[in-house]
Formats: sequence, structure tokens, C-alpha cells
Amino acid sequence: VLLSFQSIIFERVSAPTLGKHRLQGSVMLRGESPDIDNLFLQPQYNNHTVDNPSLRHSIAGELNYAYTTPTVELNATAFITSTSNDTEVVRYYDDLAATYSDAVIANIARLNFGIELSSKIRYSHLFSSTFALTLAQYRFSQDAQLSLYADTDNDLIATSNIALGNCHAPYPEITAYGDIAFRSPSGWSARLSAQYWGLRRVEPSLIRRSERITSY
Repeated sequence: VLLSFQSIIFERVSAPTLGKHRLQGSVMLRGESPDIDNLFLQPQYNNHTVDNPSLRHSIAGELNYAYTTPTVELNATAFITSTSNDTEVVRYYDDLAATYSDAVIANIARLNFGIELSSKIRYSHLFSSTFALTLAQYRFSQDAQLSLYADTDNDLIATSNIALGNCHAPYPEITAYGDIAFRSPSGWSARLSAQYWGLRRVEPSLIRRSERITSY
């Protein structure tokens, strides 16, 4: 066993009796080992592990407000998640070294935060609607480090910094949903819905953003 898995979660819930209103908050701390593919340079035929394998750390917080009546349900959630010390192994043919290589990307850190809004409205016993909106940012919060190894004998080819700090992750940062639904007294139903995804950016290349490549 290379790494043990540990997960620690602390949650504090505050739900005062304020009639239609509810407030709830939670905090999560977690440490977990990387996926098995990111612990070995080449797991199919190579028993060489990455140098100094360590736990990936995550800290998250969430605050939720809910308002509920017989005809309207409203929810608003603010969230933030910070992940650090992540590791990823990329296997590819390196043109500069002219050999198949295993690239260990270490110290990957991400910061995600935003708000989520949702509502459900009952116009009558026949018609209802659901709406949802998410506004968020998903970013790499610091640069990462590259260690490049030859796939054949695990010799170290190069080390390099990877310019990832403040790059956006490839997830839509605006999402919206709305619908109107009809349910007949006899049991059949119909729904008309619309969805939108916006501000999705190209995924940054871990290899091509390394100083080893950009300086060349």
C-alpha cells in the first residue's frame, strides 16, 4: 500500500425555526490518494512509482438559503472549493527528446467558487415550472511542476515549470435551465424546457504550457 486514504468531514447545520426560511452551512476537509494511473510512470509494464507520492488535499465550504411556501420553493447556494497537491501523469511521444515519455505533473492546485440559484413554482395543480442558474469560476490557482521521464528506462529527461496559474478550467461558468410542465388529472404529462451553457474555455495543455516547450 503506497498511500492510505483518509477523509475528514465536519458539517455544521443551522436551521432556525423562522417559518418559511432555512439557513444551512457545511465545511469539508479531505485528503485522498491519487488515482492508480497517476501513481506509476507506466502501470501496464513498469513498476516505477512517481517520486514522493502524497495525498491530494481538498477544503470546501457551502452556505445554503431556502425559502419554501406551498406554491414556491427558492434555493440559493454559495460554494467554494480549493484543491491542492494534486498529481497527474501524462504519457506521450516527446518530440524534443525523440522518445516515448512519462510526464509527472505535480503540485496541481484548483480553486472553484460561485453561486447556484434554483426555484420551483406551482402555478396550479396542472402547471409548474423549474428554473436554475449557476454563476461560477473554475481556475488553476498556481503553476505546476513537470518531471519528464523516458518510458524505456525511467531516466529523468527534464524538469520544468508549467504556467497554469489563473488559467480557466474547461467547464462552463454560466449554466441556466428553465421549463414549464403540465400534468393532466389522468396521469399523462408534457414538459417544455430550455438549457444554456456559456463561458466554456479551452482546456489548458499541461505539456505545451511548460517552460521547456515555450522557451523552445
